[in-house]
Amino acid sequence: MPGTTSFTYSNEQLSVNLANQVKEARSMRDRKYPVVADVMANTDKETGGERIIVRWETDDHSEPTRVQTGYEQWNDAIQTTLTPGHESWGIVVQPVMISEVDEQKNSGPAKVLDLLKIRVANVERHQHRNFQDVILRGPAASGTYNGIAAFVDFNSLNGVDSTTGLLEASTSGTNMIHGVSKASFPATSHPQFHNEYADCAGAAGTNLLNALYGFIVNLMIKDGEMSPSEYIGYFSPNALKWLKRILRAQEQYVSDGEMDDGKRTAMVYHGIKLKPVHNLPQSGANTTANPVSGYIVNWKRGIRFRAQNKWIFNWTKFIDIPGTIGVRASINRLWGNLIGHQVGLCALLADAESY
Repeated sequence: MPGTTSFTYSNEQLSVNLANQVKEARSMRDRKYPVVADVMANTDKETGGERIIVRWETDDHSEPTRVQTGYEQWNDAIQTTLTPGHESWGIVVQPVMISEVDEQKNSGPAKVLDLLKIRVANVERHQHRNFQDVILRGPAASGTYNGIAAFVDFNSLNGVDSTTGLLEASTSGTNMIHGVSKASFPATSHPQFHNEYADCAGAAGTNLLNALYGFIVNLMIKDGEMSPSEYIGYFSPNALKWLKRILRAQEQYVSDGEMDDGKRTAMVYHGIKLKPVHNLPQSGANTTANPVSGYIVNWKRGIRFRAQNKWIFNWTKFIDIPGTIGVRASINRLWGNLIGHQVGLCALLADAESY
C-alpha cells in the first residue's frame, strides 16, 4: 500500500487559508507506449470464433517435365500446398471501481480532481504498460524478468527467451509458432518462415551499420522493393546512441540555419522509423548474455494483432456491486493475439549495447 501524507495547520491557518493544489494528477509510473499504439493501428477485428486459423503455403503443387519428342508423359505427382497453423485467444481484464462514499466526497464545490477519471486513466496506462512488456519481452518469467502472468495466453516478439516467440536469434529458427515447428521448414527452402538476424557482438561501432544494411538487402531479396511505411523499428537507447555516434562524423551543416546536432536524429534507416523503447528483452534466460537491441517489424503483412471487436481495451458499462456501499465497477477488456503471418519480413538485432 502507498504511504500517507499528513500536514499540520494551526486552527487560524485552517480557518482562513485554502491549500493551493495542482489541478492535474501526473503519473510517475508510466511512459509513452509506442509499440501498443502501433499494434492497435494494425489490428484485424473479428466477431466470434473459437480459434484463429493461420494459412501458410508451404509446398509446390506439381513438378516440371522436360519435353523432347512431344510424346512424354507429364509428371502427375500432385500434392497439396497449404499448411494451417492455429492459435488460441488471449483474454485479459482489469477493473476500475469507485464507491458512493468516494463519489460523494469527490463532488460539488469541494471537488478538485475527477477521481473516477484519474482511476480510469490509471488502469488504461497500466494495461498498456503490461501489454507492451508482453509484446516485446513475453508474458512468462525468464531470468530476472518477472513476466506478467495474466497475459500468459498472449504471443510475443521475443523468440529468444521463449520457444514460441515469433522472432528468433537465428536466420533459420526452430521455434513453434501457431502450433507449427519452423524446424520443419528451414530457411533454405522456406525463407518467409524465418526473420532476419544479426549479432553486433558488443561492438556497435564496428558492426551496427553493416547489420542494418544487411537487413535491408536480405528483406529486399525476400520481398522486392520495400515500402518503409510498412515497417517500424524498436531499438534500445544504447543502439540508437551508437548509431548517431557512427553517423555524426559524416553529417554536414549546409544551409539549414542552426548548427543543431540534436535535430539530425539517427532514428531512421532506409526510410524506416526507429523508435526508442526502454523494455526490449535484455534480462531473460538467454537475453541477459545476448540482449536484444532492436526489432524491425512489418506490421502490415509480417505480424498483425487479431482481436475480438469491442474487446480492444474497451470498457464495459458500470454496474453496481451487490453487498457493498454503493460500489460501482467497470472492466477494461483485451481479447486477441499476435499472429505471425510472414515473420520473414521482420528482423532482430542483438547485442549492440556497447560501442
